[in-house]
Amino acid sequence: MTLAVRFAGGLAVTLALTATGLGLPAAAAPDQADRSCPGVWVVVTDHEARCAPEHATGKAALHSAGFAVRDRSPNFLCQIDGAPATCTLRPSAYWSYWQASVNEDGTWGDWVYSQTGYAQSRPRQGDAEGWAFGDGSQAPPTPPTSTASAPALVEPASATPPSQAPAEGASGGAGGVLVTLGVLAAGGGALGVWVLRRRRGA
Repeated sequence: MTLAVRFAGGLAVTLALTATGLGLPAAAAPDQADRSCPGVWVVVTDHEARCAPEHATGKAALHSAGFAVRDRSPNFLCQIDGAPATCTLRPSAYWSYWQASVNEDGTWGDWVYSQTGYAQSRPRQGDAEGWAFGDGSQAPPTPPTSTASAPALVEPASATPPSQAPAEGASGGAGGVLVTLGVLAAGGGALGVWVLRRRRGA
């Protein structure tokens, strides 16, 4: 086997592998945490996430985010925005309190069940505060990400004003019909002349 043949074979294999590599699906990049909030995000189940500029404590963050809260006993939360309907505390039905921080790569870390009450906690700027109603086993929804808050793309306006489009379309359509009829008439005339000459020649 000559050197040229070997080189050609190796080049073919390289190109095949390159094409195969280009065809592989790229891994999706993780969503980055939305850092547009100057304080902390407050995420409550069945509510939209809200930004809390004031966050000296978890309780202050809830108030700053605009949530109405009610305590059953001093600093023991039992209602957020009137839910549940009755301010009772049961092991299977209460507001569990969670925190999440931003990872080094800019994505959100996992929710961690708070080890302190919301009146004693000290949320750090950029973190997320979470609340979920239930038996404490279900974490709150995912905190906001930059992809979720990205503005929607606006389609560019048409260069042709809508008021002019129908008129131009109508004139173009009529012209096209006239041209087609002219071609058919010319073709028919030529066919007639050819048939007439054949008959005379016969």
